[in-house]
Amino acid sequence: MRMSYRFVLGVGLSFAAFLLRAEVLCFDCGTADSPVMPGYVRAVPGRTEKLRWEGKRSLHGRAGTITRTWNPKRAGHNHPPLTDELSCDYWWNDVGGTLTVAVPEGRYRVWLFTGKTQWQWAQVWDLRVQCGEAATSATFPGRGEARLLELTGTAGKDGLKLEFSTRSKFALNALIVAPEAEADAAEAKWISPIRLALTLLPPEELKKWKEIKPVHRPEYPAPEWTDAETERGFALFHRHWSEPVWPNQFPLRREIGAPVRGFGVPGEREILTVSIHPLRDFGQVDAVVSDLTGADTKIPASAVDLRYVRYMYARPNYMDRGTYYRVPDVLMPWNRRRLAAGENLRFWLSVDVPADAKPGLYRGTLRLKLDGRDALVPLTFRVAGIRLESDPRLVFGTYYDFPLHRMDGAPDAFSKAWWRHKSEAEMAHLQASGMNALISSVDFERTEEGLKVYPGEFKRDLAELRRFGLDKVLILALPLDGLYKHYMGRAPGKHQTDAPMPPKEFFDDVTKAVREFEKVAVRENWGERYYTPWDEPEENDFAVSLVRESLKAVRQVPGAKTYLTADPAIRAYRSFAPYLDVWCSQPFSVPREQVGKAWNASPQVQYWCYPNHNSGENDHTVVLGGRMTYGFGLWRSGFRTLIPWIYQFYGHDQWNYLDEYYSDFGVRSTDDGDPIPTAMWEAFRQGMQDGRCLYTLKKRMESARTAGLTAEAEAARKLLDRMDSFVPVQEKYIRDGMWTPESFDALRWELVCAIEKIDRALSSAKERGRK
Repeated sequence: MRMSYRFVLGVGLSFAAFLLRAEVLCFDCGTADSPVMPGYVRAVPGRTEKLRWEGKRSLHGRAGTITRTWNPKRAGHNHPPLTDELSCDYWWNDVGGTLTVAVPEGRYRVWLFTGKTQWQWAQVWDLRVQCGEAATSATFPGRGEARLLELTGTAGKDGLKLEFSTRSKFALNALIVAPEAEADAAEAKWISPIRLALTLLPPEELKKWKEIKPVHRPEYPAPEWTDAETERGFALFHRHWSEPVWPNQFPLRREIGAPVRGFGVPGEREILTVSIHPLRDFGQVDAVVSDLTGADTKIPASAVDLRYVRYMYARPNYMDRGTYYRVPDVLMPWNRRRLAAGENLRFWLSVDVPADAKPGLYRGTLRLKLDGRDALVPLTFRVAGIRLESDPRLVFGTYYDFPLHRMDGAPDAFSKAWWRHKSEAEMAHLQASGMNALISSVDFERTEEGLKVYPGEFKRDLAELRRFGLDKVLILALPLDGLYKHYMGRAPGKHQTDAPMPPKEFFDDVTKAVREFEKVAVRENWGERYYTPWDEPEENDFAVSLVRESLKAVRQVPGAKTYLTADPAIRAYRSFAPYLDVWCSQPFSVPREQVGKAWNASPQVQYWCYPNHNSGENDHTVVLGGRMTYGFGLWRSGFRTLIPWIYQFYGHDQWNYLDEYYSDFGVRSTDDGDPIPTAMWEAFRQGMQDGRCLYTLKKRMESARTAGLTAEAEAARKLLDRMDSFVPVQEKYIRDGMWTPESFDALRWELVCAIEKIDRALSSAKERGRK
């Protein structure tokens, strides 16, 4: 059949016009039968118009399941991530290649949605995409984390070329390509819903939640802005680091232009903060900190860690569901930012005072550049001429999810190396922060062949703990959930809520397993150790009976000691007492006189504390309470150990505190696996420093008394007694009933000055002795 010339010409002109018309392209990557997000084009590897892949290996499609809400019966890590049509499926590849998008010549904005793979936990996903000179990348572990990447590139005659590379595997859930002229409209229509789902929740679930105003957030009226502030479009203000700067909160007039100053001790860390309240939008903000210069010396800029405070949507408590608000939380490494009018930006400067820093006054600046306009913030810092000592009796630990356990299941070399690096980086961070213990575990199971005991995994953990000085005490969790299920055919319920008594053989296995571990521990000198069979038991008869008999089974082994997270003030737990060596309560519920007597009793009983009210069971802003708990509060309580749950917790996406049955909290991780601290974590660290000041003055007082410096020793004793009477006695230090933030620093400075005075007196006495 012959076609007319006019028809062919018309088709050709229409096709040419189609090629020349730039349009927004939205591809939902998956398989031939996976769901497609409305408005998107189904993208199947090798079968999608306008997409061509060239590489050593083909792209693969994978489809998962759509999960729009949680099933309470599968709460926690076992629950799949929340997904929709866009995030439930994806392409993957483990080599890389070139993806060409058939678009007309011109400039394009490209968004790549990657993650929510529902793959195994130990897989580390790694993606780098380059388009001409522009590049973007993401690296993250697990099955539920997700990223939205963005870059701008130029399409040539043969289309827009995206170069993909990976060191393990990459996933691509969606690809959106928009002409530069239509990028803002595409952002609003197509990208904003993705950002909303990643930052908060999918629309179906978000409808069930309510954004609220935190009752403890102060509401300050707008100050009367000066002509200078209005003209430059922002105000600089200073607020003590332990007091939150909320995202859309006005500063007080007395905070605007307030001096930024602090003091520190060689070998310790001190915090300075500066905040910007923008009166209009700024496209680019940058910051650089200078050296801190003294009379004849300096603290280099490299010793000042510059970060900014990232706001996160959080719940009032990690177990709460249904309400949320934005809180200041994560201390992100600094990079250039945009500013929206009315949203504060807080700079967080951690001054790590060099161990050889000379005492004296240092000055420097934080130089800010907002859309090309400079602003200088003067910094004043004083270094004291003392060294602090640490109380060797104190244990600062935390529950911990060992990255090495993930490494064992990692499917490729890059993933294994990533988990190894994460382990080393986190343990170094724990050590630098003042921690000296971690909760670990030992492993055994009952099989058809008999009881199997596996000491090898813990021995590897122990080698890491010793390498980083985190082995002051060993708390060894026993895997009794699995053993209980073997004998009873079901789990004992959360916190042993519904746990009928298992047969005698269950407890015999507990004793046998502990006996085997003790043989290895004694032979290989594991160190001081405690076995914990269960965690936070309920107060009902089921839980109490099961826990009591389990403790008794452990104590059947000569020399085996026990530990339990249970409050001795609770009447239902009194039957545990004959079988417990360590009571670990969440509050400081035992009077310090009783704590002191227990240390000297025979047999010795210890009282520890796991202050979860400062770690997870809050909205991430009880920073002042964290400092008090780890410093003056611990000193006043008489307790010697703090060991909360947990260093890092996230169910799926560490950058979304709402997307799991429980909330995330604790230290975050960079793409490389390095730790990113939070304001709360730094509060713990500062509290420990308060405690070292108290302990150092006590030791100096003893040295002064020994040296015959009676007046100096008596002055130190009076100061310590006065501070002891100052400390508010509370079972839980959270945010109420404590000193002002500035009072902490004033008291620390008084301690530092008293230590300096005794040091000078001791030095003079020593010099007189030589003469």
